[in-house]
Amino acid sequence: MSKKNISLVLLASGTSTRFKEDKLLIKVNDIPIIDFSLSAFKQFVGEIILVVNQNNYQYFQDNYPYVRVIIGGETREHSSYLGITASSKDYVLIHDASRPIISKKTIREMLVLLNEHDCVIPYNIMNDSVFDISKVRYLDRNNLYNIQTPQCFKRQLILDAFLNVTPIELNNYTDDLGVYLTKFNCDSVFFYKNEDLNTKLTYQSDLITIQNHLQKRVYKYGTSYDIHAFCEGRDLILGGIKTDYPYGLSGHSDADPISHCIANALLGACGKRDIGVYYPDSDPKTIGIKSSKILKNIYNSIVAKSYSIVNIDCMVILQEPKISKWIPEMICFYANLLKIRKDQISIKATTNENIGLIGNNEGIGCMCIVCIERDEYHVN
Repeated sequence: MSKKNISLVLLASGTSTRFKEDKLLIKVNDIPIIDFSLSAFKQFVGEIILVVNQNNYQYFQDNYPYVRVIIGGETREHSSYLGITASSKDYVLIHDASRPIISKKTIREMLVLLNEHDCVIPYNIMNDSVFDISKVRYLDRNNLYNIQTPQCFKRQLILDAFLNVTPIELNNYTDDLGVYLTKFNCDSVFFYKNEDLNTKLTYQSDLITIQNHLQKRVYKYGTSYDIHAFCEGRDLILGGIKTDYPYGLSGHSDADPISHCIANALLGACGKRDIGVYYPDSDPKTIGIKSSKILKNIYNSIVAKSYSIVNIDCMVILQEPKISKWIPEMICFYANLLKIRKDQISIKATTNENIGLIGNNEGIGCMCIVCIERDEYHVN
């Protein structure tokens, strides 16, 4: 199943009185909890729809440009419905953002099953005795499942199920499977036994459990430097942005030194060789290739090894042009390309004080340092 056909509806619209702040913005290792769910899913899906409440809509809209942010409804299921209708893909995964330690192994295996089934639902078994106080009797826990998320559906089927229920009736349901079963038989559901921890952040004690797992991380760093000379007859591409400067930069690719610098730093952080080994200037197939495409390919390769970007710091060295007006657009471009928050990348500029090749306005240089992390819990 191609990721291009899959949507993630990430539900973050609930409010909690048990926490003094938005529980999904509580930070672990200086990273908002919601980022861990995003990090787990983003390599598997073609689009992410983040369903939030009115109070935090602007925050997510400003800081997460790589996702589509929408405002949710009055209940969880109303929010699910809005997310499903906003989806444009054939398959939809609906996940509670308050389950931030969902494993990549679980996601991967459920997607394989979704190829063969209309609906795939994760569960774990009940370990405690269960007593029904209304009927004064114990229930057979062997027949009881703890239902979790992500709940995975063929989009048209779950949409049909939601349309089969009135808005008032929707208030009776606490998850998407319940709505699905109003229209479709349980035989069409595959129940996936999830043996990985998938704790939901509900109480303060859950936060301790989640923090203990999310702190299992390994950090690595990479640095790089790149320089290109000015030339005529080319557009000046900087930070993925086409500028209006009259001179471009020479190179085998589009010669964007910022993208090259970030790509090389990522390779260095992973212990790999330089960009020229993987994209040699002797290869005629890559003449004029976008440097941002090279960067995206390298980013995808580190994500496949369960690394994610912590932050990127770039210093562009040039006499001309003045690039401050383009920096916000560059930051937004990289946030979209690399699926990070805008505050995870810094792009700064300095002159060379009229000294040397750059000081004589013969070219542009860039230095970069990146920090990446490996999530030891999500590595499987």
